[in-house]
Amino acid sequence: MQTNKMSKFQKKLKRRRDLFKHTTNYSDSINKRKQLTIQLSQNKREQQLFKRRNFNNTDQTNTVSQEKQKEKKTPTIDELPSLLKGIQSQDIDEVKNNLTSLRIMVSEKDSPLDLIIEEGTLQILIHFLYPQLDNYIRFQTAWILTNLCSGTTEQTLIVVELGFIPKLILLLDSGDANLIEQVEIALPTLSSLLKSTNYSVISDVCWTFNYISNEGSDYIDAIIEFDAIPVLIQLLRNTRTQIKTPSLLTISNIVSGNHQQTQSVLDEELLDNLKYLLNDHQNHIRKETLRILSNITAGTKSQIKAVIKSGYIKTIIDILKNDVWSIQKQALWVLSNAVCEGSAKQVNYIIKCNSLQLFCFFLRRTEPKLIKICLDALVKILQIGKDQSEKNGSYINKYKMEMEEFQILKDLQKLAIHEVKSISKIANYLIDFYFTNEQEEIGNFD
Repeated sequence: MQTNKMSKFQKKLKRRRDLFKHTTNYSDSINKRKQLTIQLSQNKREQQLFKRRNFNNTDQTNTVSQEKQKEKKTPTIDELPSLLKGIQSQDIDEVKNNLTSLRIMVSEKDSPLDLIIEEGTLQILIHFLYPQLDNYIRFQTAWILTNLCSGTTEQTLIVVELGFIPKLILLLDSGDANLIEQVEIALPTLSSLLKSTNYSVISDVCWTFNYISNEGSDYIDAIIEFDAIPVLIQLLRNTRTQIKTPSLLTISNIVSGNHQQTQSVLDEELLDNLKYLLNDHQNHIRKETLRILSNITAGTKSQIKAVIKSGYIKTIIDILKNDVWSIQKQALWVLSNAVCEGSAKQVNYIIKCNSLQLFCFFLRRTEPKLIKICLDALVKILQIGKDQSEKNGSYINKYKMEMEEFQILKDLQKLAIHEVKSISKIANYLIDFYFTNEQEEIGNFD
C-alpha cells in the first residue's frame, strides 16, 4: 500500500476548491465505449465528496469495527491454502472473514503474491468486484487486487489482463465513498500502467483516469499528485483513437478545474502537444481540443498569454472563417473567453488578427449562447476602445467605427427585442451607450 502518499492525499480531501470553470458533460462520448457502459450520476458523486469517511465505517460498507480489526493477526504462509479455500465458501460470513485475512496478508511486506496468483484465485477475486455482490466483499477484494497490482510488472499484467481495470471503474458508480476511495489508492499503480506496452491496458487505464477526473477537484489533485499528467499528454500523440480519445477527455476534465490545476497541465507543455490535434481527421478530437483551449482562455491572463504566444489565435480565426459550424462553435468560445478574460494588450492583439468582423458576423446566428458570448466580447472590446480613446484625448473609439463598417447597428436592433432577456439587455446597452448620436456629440464637444 502507498501509505505515505495516501496520508498526503487524505489531507487534500479536506480542502474544498473554488474558481471552477465551465465543464462539459462527456457522458455521450464515454458511453460509446462498449466495454464500460457506466451512467455517471453527478449529484450522487458530489454528495460523496462531502461524505468522506475512514475505511472502517459501518454506515457505508459494514466494515468490521476497529477493535475487531486489531484482533486479527497477519496470517502465515501456511494458512494461505485455507484462506483461498475459504473465499470460495457458500457461507458469506466465512467469505468475508477469509477475504479480510487475505487482505491483511497481502498488505504486508514480502507477502506471497506469486503464491496467490499461482493458486488460480484471481478469477474468483475479479468476480467479487461485480456490483451485484456485497459492498464489503467488493471493498476487501479491491484492496487485495490493488496490492497484487503493486507487485512486479509481470504480476501487475496478469491481474490487469484478467479485466481488473474495467471492474475497478465500476466501483466509481457504486455510490459508496469507501469503494471510490479504494480506486484512489490504486492511482500510483494505474499511473505506472500508462507506460505499458500493451495498448489495451493503456486504453483501459486512460478511461479509468477519465472517469476519476470527472469526479471533481480532489480527484483531479490526486491524478496530478501521482504524476500521470506528463504521460497522458504524451499519449495525445498516439495514433490509436482508443488511447488518444480518453487521454484527451482526461486532460479536458483537468483544465476545466481551477486555475492551479490548469497550470499544472500547461507546465507539462500541453500547448505544444495540442497543435496537431486541430488537424485531426476526427471531428470529436478537434472539438475536444478546442474545448480544452476555451477552458485555458477562461483562465488567468498569463494562461491566455501562453495560448497567444503558442500561435493559436490565428489558427482559431482561420477555423472560424473556413470550418464547419460544429467546429466553429467551439472555436468561438476560445476567442470570446480570451477577449473577456484578457488584458487590453491581449485584446488589441486578437483584434489585429481580424477577429472583430467575426464577432459581428456570428451575432446573426440563432443559438442564444453563442450570441451571448459574442455580445460579451463586443462589450469588452468597445470598453477598451473607449478607454484608449479617452487616454489619447481623441474621443474617437476606433473599434466602434470598425463595427459600424460591418453594419452592426442593424444586428443590435434585432437583438434588442430578442426573447432571451440577457441578450436584449446587452444589445440595448450597446445601442444606447455606443451607437447613438448623443454620445458622438458629447465627444465632439470635448
